Amino acid sequence: MKLVVVAIVIASPIAYYFMQQWLADFAYRIDIKWWMFALAGAAAVVIAFLTVGFQSVKAALANPVESLRSE
Repeated sequence: MKLVVVAIVIASPIAYYFMQQWLADFAYRIDIKWWMFALAGAAAVVIAFLTVGFQSVKAALANPVESLRSE
């Protein structure tokens, strides 16, 4: 989770800058709000949590004998 949060903190200002530059060229431009980045960051954290949780449960329930037999 720490790595996901660090990635969000690093990527958000960079994405904001480049999106502002890109959107400035349009006739009907919109403003980028802070909650858009918060929503994207929250979605990334939830997806990372679900992925790691699923893999942890899968590894905990796996039979070690089957794993050793296939190696």
